[in-house]
Amino acid sequence: MVTFAEIVDTVDHLSDAEINELKKLLQKKEAEKKELQLLNISEQAMKDYKEGKSVTLETPEEITAFFNQMINDSN
Repeated sequence: MVTFAEIVDTVDHLSDAEINELKKLLQKKEAEKKELQLLNISEQAMKDYKEGKSVTLETPEEITAFFNQMINDSN
């Protein structure tokens, strides 16, 4: 397995264009990971709802805080 230090050393030798592509790839991977987390949270919320376990969220801030907490808990 490649170590983090080896990856950093390799990045040091990349061209600017390659670094920009790597940034795009990492951003895409991060977005995909967050999307999967939200999907899992949503599926769990639907399951809880069907089982009669529900949470009442009234404001956009409460909804955002709830999902942010769920994301943090899933990490």
